[in-house]
Parts: sequence; C-alpha cells; structure tokens
Amino acid sequence: MHSCNHAGPENVRQPRSHATLNSIKERPLPDLDADFVVVGAGVVGLAIAERLAARGTVVVVERNEAAARESSAHNTGIVHAGFLYETGSLKHRLCVEANPLVYEWCESHAVRVARTGKLIVALTPDDLSGLDRVEARAHANGVPGIRRLTVDEAGALEPNITTAGALFSETSGILDQAGFAKSL
Repeated sequence: MHSCNHAGPENVRQPRSHATLNSIKERPLPDLDADFVVVGAGVVGLAIAERLAARGTVVVVERNEAAARESSAHNTGIVHAGFLYETGSLKHRLCVEANPLVYEWCESHAVRVARTGKLIVALTPDDLSGLDRVEARAHANGVPGIRRLTVDEAGALEPNITTAGALFSETSGILDQAGFAKSL
C-alpha cells in the first residue's frame, strides 16, 4: 500500500505580504547606465557577469538579498568529468570543457577544491555490461583520466565494497560551492 503526504498549510510557502510588495514598488529605482544586465545572481549569472565585465559595465539584478541563495547554495559541489551524458549533448560538452577550468579558477581564487576522483562500480557480474557502456561513452566523449580498475585496485580505493569491476574517473572532484559563488 502506498501512502501520500499532502501538503498542509504549514508546508505551503506564503506569498510576501501586500505591504512588503507595496514598499518595494514605492522605492525609487536607481538611474544606472550599463552595457550589460544579467538577471539572476546564482553561479551561472555571476559567471556570466564576470566574463562580461571585461567587455563593459555589468549590472546584476537579483531578487534575493544576497547572491547564490537558491539552487547555487544547495548544489552538491561536484566537479563533473562528463562521462554520464549523451555524446554530443550540451551537458557532455560543457562538462569536458569546464572541468579543467573549474580547477584552475578555484586554485587561482583560493576556493577549496579537491580532485577526489569518482569510483564507478559494477556490483555483480551482470552489471559489467553497464560498466562497459559507461567506459565507451567516456572515451567517445573525450573524457580524460577514465581507467578500468581490477577488483583489487577498486578494493584498495574503497575497502568497504565488494565489486565485480570498476572504473575510476581521475578528473571528478568536489568544491566549496559557497566559496565558489563568492569568488565570482
């Protein structure tokens, strides 16, 4: 039997009060002259603004009190290598191109980052064909640093698993997402 929790009043986000919206409308807007306007101050908006700043004056418009308060504040901070995405897709191309750039940026802007690598495992012999597909896609996508591990090599990296086979992605890692957003 499947149960479903329904959102009660305590789980529904209430809109801002009418008084708050009116006070926002009553504030005069600053007179700004800019070459570019970027809407949104998440990591993507901030990165775009940083790049555009070399070409002119940039104004970033954000609805929150501070930058990177929504999705950017809650992401996992994973530096993806690009082996999971369909060959030729935008995600694949952006991951492969951006991966080394993310590490360079973090190192030059004192953002905590670690090239932890990623272990991709086949738990049973039946899973090995899936591992073969991931490896083939990684090579087709031009992802550097993907290598097949023996069972013993995988066990040395992670002694708490039993595996039938594994791949290791050397360029996968993690970063301090709040520090990354602040550096932009």
